[in-house]
Amino acid sequence: MRRTFCLGTAAAILIAAGLTPIISAHANTRVPPAQMGIVSVTGSPYSGGTVGYSFPLSATTTGTLTVKASIKGRGFKANFPVLSSTPVAGLSAIQGTSVSVPSSFTGVAKLCVNTFFNRKRIGSQTLLVTITAPPPPTGPTNVKLYDVGFATVVTLDGTVVPTTGMGTPLTYSWTQVQGPPVALSATDAAKPTFTTGSLTNFVDLTDELGVVPFNTLEIGEDNNGNLDTYGFQVVVSNGARSATGNVIVCVASLSPGLTTVPVGVKTHLQAPASEPSNSWTLVKVPGGSTAALAGANTRTPWLQPDVEGPYVVRDNVLGTNLTLRAATWTGVQFCAVCHGPNSNVGQADLVTPWSQTGHATMLQRGADGILDPGYNESCYFCHTVGYNKQALAPNGSFGDVLASTGWTLPQPLQGGDYAAMPTVLQNKANIQCESCHGPGSQHPDAPSLSVATCAPCHQENTSDNFRVGQWASSPHAQTDDAAKFSHAAGTSCSVRCHDPQGFIDLTKGLPLPATTTLGKMTCAVCHDPHNAQELPEEAHQVRVYDTVTLGDATLTNGVINPDGSLALTEGTLTLTNEGTSALCMSCHNARSLPYQNVGSVARPIPNYMVSLPHESTAAEVLNGVGAAAQGVSMGNSFHTYLAGCATCHMFHSNSNTVGNHTFSMTDRGDGSDNVAACNQCHTEPVTAFDFVALNGHDYDGDGTIDGVQTEVQGLLTILSNKFADVGVTVYDSYPFVNSTSYTTVTNLYPSEAAPIRRALWNRVLILREGSFGVHNTQFTVRLLQSSYTDLSTNCISSGTGMNGNPFSVDYPHAYVR
Repeated sequence: MRRTFCLGTAAAILIAAGLTPIISAHANTRVPPAQMGIVSVTGSPYSGGTVGYSFPLSATTTGTLTVKASIKGRGFKANFPVLSSTPVAGLSAIQGTSVSVPSSFTGVAKLCVNTFFNRKRIGSQTLLVTITAPPPPTGPTNVKLYDVGFATVVTLDGTVVPTTGMGTPLTYSWTQVQGPPVALSATDAAKPTFTTGSLTNFVDLTDELGVVPFNTLEIGEDNNGNLDTYGFQVVVSNGARSATGNVIVCVASLSPGLTTVPVGVKTHLQAPASEPSNSWTLVKVPGGSTAALAGANTRTPWLQPDVEGPYVVRDNVLGTNLTLRAATWTGVQFCAVCHGPNSNVGQADLVTPWSQTGHATMLQRGADGILDPGYNESCYFCHTVGYNKQALAPNGSFGDVLASTGWTLPQPLQGGDYAAMPTVLQNKANIQCESCHGPGSQHPDAPSLSVATCAPCHQENTSDNFRVGQWASSPHAQTDDAAKFSHAAGTSCSVRCHDPQGFIDLTKGLPLPATTTLGKMTCAVCHDPHNAQELPEEAHQVRVYDTVTLGDATLTNGVINPDGSLALTEGTLTLTNEGTSALCMSCHNARSLPYQNVGSVARPIPNYMVSLPHESTAAEVLNGVGAAAQGVSMGNSFHTYLAGCATCHMFHSNSNTVGNHTFSMTDRGDGSDNVAACNQCHTEPVTAFDFVALNGHDYDGDGTIDGVQTEVQGLLTILSNKFADVGVTVYDSYPFVNSTSYTTVTNLYPSEAAPIRRALWNRVLILREGSFGVHNTQFTVRLLQSSYTDLSTNCISSGTGMNGNPFSVDYPHAYVR
């Protein structure tokens, strides 16, 4: 941009002295009533932009100022609207209006400004303005709307997209890119509207949720397989240039489903499906509250607390009250007063172990550029405390503190960004106590072990973070099925694996309750959200790591003496170096060792091995232990040394229906074997779990080399037939032996019953393990073959009065391990 002036000698001297001359078309020695300062160009001097002008005015008296201006270039000419104002004596800033620059024009234009004061010309200036192509947009504009509500009309605003230099007219084009499909009021409007789906589109209102508050953002897929957030993209264009904006609309806010709820955030309730009708009343609110209950005659009412304190909601049909405590966010420093390393109230230090978890540094690693170079404000929703820009009232969330400090995420991200964050903001950053326990100003609830605590953040529609959806299809989500696990309900035998709190107590070495309260094995049952101390990152905060003890510590081990009597000794079996598999093996084991005495030691004839292995004996079989082997070494296959439970059962990076937290080795969608897990290591391509390997063998001696699972099934059939030879009928499921045979087996003297009991234990050990040789081929095959020999050669065959032959003799064509 160049200025063209006509300067006299005096003006040149002023410029040389560093002073700004006042240019006037009619210079004289008398001081004029007003003087015009240097004109500046305003607006956005780009093609399709705008151009304006401004200048300072110094007046010695009040008067009327008139400004006439125009701009002219090759093929471009425009007159500015005449400006008229009445400045008072002194210095004034004069701002003219703007005119549009054609989107097709680039080059030099001449801007002429003429000023009059009380109808007398006081000055004129001419500037040469260079009009260039506009700079490209810096990137898409991202907007996020929070907690908009269900079945609610939402307005999208495309005018928030910067259009500097684009001028008018502008066109808008909207596209939905995420969430359940909706109809926009218009796809070409600046501010279209749409209606969010109803709550039941996003949540299956099972009575499992209970009459408790719950908010839902990414708590799961909706009934159509979509997440409960909506995403839209708008493209704003002037025909030659365009700018892009992204708008994310969150239906509801994060919540661990507790009765302590944040001020200013919608809280949703549900009534049981069994209620014939629905009627709710808000019977009590804190002083100063104007909150009202919405949807009082529906199954899912909601309210938005506006001040701290108790809100009592009554279910008129059930005749019960629910008290919600609205509170504000306090941050980890407040929690640490009682639950930190310097607590003086006798509470355990939970802050220190939490500080070693990945949760404690989530935002820190994001801000420092460790998580993702594209880390941005959209991540705050899960990675900070209570972040919600649309809360009805300030509640001390990270968003409130962020606004008060004015801190912004530096770009580009680099180490030290988090350290430079204000301390008061760090107190609300990362995933911390209140993220799971709720806002702390009223002292929050202890979170339940419900999956709802983890679901809001760990249920994105991607295979690497769809933990809850995967878990929901696993048997771990069904351990509370009283019909399926009727033997576990109300008994102490399954406290450790069907009672969530019971299992946690077991891992902590606490006394177990006397009876079982059936429950789902949820996230926090297996993972300790507070503790990562002294464990490697790959431990993933599991409650049992590396070391696991098999057997029942309350029972004794029996050793058979040469005379057939039973010597009782204390003992269990401890496995080490198991990594995360130790957690799985804590439940997936036989519960007792084969010679542990479960009868009365006071009986004249010890009634040992009365019980059989509990279901899911993978721990013993994979490790090649826990068999009634009578001194025979079974050996192990490579899986024992090279594979852990998670190596295979959690393998699959691109699916939500197999591996991962489904823990399934067969795809729950199409039933196919997850051979990708096998082919991590096998050099010979595995096509199915029961595939015939090049180095396969005929273990059951039928003259055909089959897959290992078929071969093991053949050995189980052979062993069953041998049981029949000695007068015992066996089955492939509980009770595994008929009552007559069972009485015979358990009442025989040890020397007579031992081979039957050993073979029965070993057979059930393999049946309840379920892989039929895949986990540990060598151990499985050798155990079944040797059990046949033990049973055949040490028992009297029915009707013959003679002992039988070893397996190798009866099946000469079999490959004996």
